[in-house]
Amino acid sequence: DNPKECVKCHATCDTCSSTTATTCKTCDSSTPFLHLQSGQTEGECKSDSGSNNGCQTGYYSVGTNQCDQCDSSCSLCSSTTSTDCTGCPSTYSLHFETSSDTSGQCFSDAAQNTGCQDGYYSTGEAMCTKCDTSCKYCDGTAVNQCTTC
Repeated sequence: DNPKECVKCHATCDTCSSTTATTCKTCDSSTPFLHLQSGQTEGECKSDSGSNNGCQTGYYSVGTNQCDQCDSSCSLCSSTTSTDCTGCPSTYSLHFETSSDTSGQCFSDAAQNTGCQDGYYSTGEAMCTKCDTSCKYCDGTAVNQCTTC
């Protein structure tokens, strides 16, 4: 028989696969939110962010005290895809496909001082909604709201 040596987990972990802070499987009560990199089963335990269901910026809640990483283009999100951003880094604007969408895609601030990409119009600070497909620029979603075709 080969004896196994036991090592103490990082202070933020309850259970782990090694002593580093990023290999927690479950978290200590002082840092109860497990932040996972996409597709991983272990991650880093962090304290409650005070918003975003306890998850830190760049993560979203996937269950009780568990957070998954957003797509790198999002600062806040509702899933791992780039089209499910709910917040963008500074100098980026959130672009929605329809005016009723609650998540969209982040693009670098662009044309015509609106912060919106071609084919989108500004619907608020750092938020854009898609124009009718016949428009290059517009003031709304209807076909008769094109400012440039």
